[in-house]
Amino acid sequence: MNKDGEVASKGKVADMLMARLKEHDFFKRPIPRSAWHLDFGSSYLDRQMEEFSHLSTEDLLATLTEFAAYAITRSITDNVKILSEIASGRGTRNHYLMSRLREYMPKGLRLTTSHEFAIPVQSREAIKFATLAYTTVNQVQPSERTNKGR
Repeated sequence: MNKDGEVASKGKVADMLMARLKEHDFFKRPIPRSAWHLDFGSSYLDRQMEEFSHLSTEDLLATLTEFAAYAITRSITDNVKILSEIASGRGTRNHYLMSRLREYMPKGLRLTTSHEFAIPVQSREAIKFATLAYTTVNQVQPSERTNKGR
């Protein structure tokens, strides 16, 4: 368990593993792209953990958290031009992950949580369905709405 990122925050990012993760074929796919369980699932992770078994638990979790922050931010910056990003879900409780996300965010992009807008962070699924419903009813692609500033 890595409650609030406490274990990961004590580790050091393993540069070789981080470089390997950044070179994953997922990032070579055209945008918009979406990862699925075979991309970064348990078998992929097991192979990486076997090869990097010399890493401490702290270093492994620090590296995986760093990669999560990198991948999330890269997906945002590769897809849309926005002024702020609103996070929700259990990951928002991981203070280490949130701090790493802030480090990767482009200058001028603000990271906040849905809580700031009176939407509990645990309402992630409701937010997704509301966005999907809005864009479907209005026949607007989510990225189109974001890019037009609506």
